[in-house]
Amino acid sequence: MVKGKEKSNVSLRRDPSWKYSVQVDVGGEKTYVYLKCNFCGKVVKGGVTRMKEHLSCSYKNVAPCASVPDNVKDEMTAYMKKSITTKHLQHKQFDERVEQGAYYGSESGKCSSSTINNRGARGPMDQYMVNPGEDRGQTQMMPAAGTREGRRQSIEEIKRTWSETGVTIMSDEWSDMKSRSLINILVNNPYGTVFLRSIDASDEVKNADFIFNLLEGVVEEIGEQLVVRVVTDNASAYKAAGHMLMEKRKHLYWTPCVAHCIDLILEQLGDLPQHKNALSKAKKITKFIYNHSWVLALMRKFSKKEIIRPTTTRFVTSYLTLQSILDVRQLLEAMFTSTQWLNFAWGKKPEGKEIRRHILNDKFWASVTYAILSTRSLVQFHV
Repeated sequence: MVKGKEKSNVSLRRDPSWKYSVQVDVGGEKTYVYLKCNFCGKVVKGGVTRMKEHLSCSYKNVAPCASVPDNVKDEMTAYMKKSITTKHLQHKQFDERVEQGAYYGSESGKCSSSTINNRGARGPMDQYMVNPGEDRGQTQMMPAAGTREGRRQSIEEIKRTWSETGVTIMSDEWSDMKSRSLINILVNNPYGTVFLRSIDASDEVKNADFIFNLLEGVVEEIGEQLVVRVVTDNASAYKAAGHMLMEKRKHLYWTPCVAHCIDLILEQLGDLPQHKNALSKAKKITKFIYNHSWVLALMRKFSKKEIIRPTTTRFVTSYLTLQSILDVRQLLEAMFTSTQWLNFAWGKKPEGKEIRRHILNDKFWASVTYAILSTRSLVQFHV
């Protein structure tokens, strides 16, 4: 058994495994949580999940406890089953929201990416989507939109205004938590946005002909005389389909989504030497900090502001990361020159030394500043 100094549990920890274990310090690198079982004394590496598996005798990732009472074993088993059931219910509710027609009110305007609960990769039409009952700033819910009947009435009210103003058809391709390729179809006018349907295109070849037939069908469904414009992203298949649609429907206009166009511009700017240097090093810094719990904890002691982590879905996020890193430059420099860092194991490893060199390099910060200033107007428009 690993010997170590016991630490007192935090009184507000809610996981039931804390009642039957205590956190211990085994020395060395503190990248894992070690818990000691109160019944058999075994030290489990990996935190409360492993401890629950140990106490429930599930044999999943850790040896079972030979001394655990039956009531504790049953308690752990029931708690783990409840957690699995809750996750399954969340996935089911998400699928129902996608498959059922639902109205989400919104002010019309430029496309932008915003956070939506329980969604996978985000698309440029997200500003028009909001869960019923949530406050999303400028997004306005229609009265009684939180119920099925309320949504139906709201949809009908908006549809009655289509003949007055005409409509814009918008498509947004995204991937859900099951990696399905979905295409959202929305209809917008100044009175609000109607979520028409979500199409599962996972088995389709999304070429120009497929996109054209899809959009053509929506135009026919809405009524050609009502459709003024179609908005999609600027991918080659969508662009070709948009031109095909304009050739057939002479009064109709296709335009690419502004948010997607800005993303493409930022993607190309990211290939410039100074931009590429700043972005690649910023990505290394954020990945290093967030992939090592002790380093992240140390950063949070020096700074209360989080660094936005780069993603592959939106290039603008990478430039927002640069701004976040620049905002905490002095704090990062203080952190990587502190005695805590210098005495820490990661501070002596090649990877840690490389990150420290970047943080203390004035040329790196000059390239960060240059990249931010040269893209500020695009990033501000996007967000």
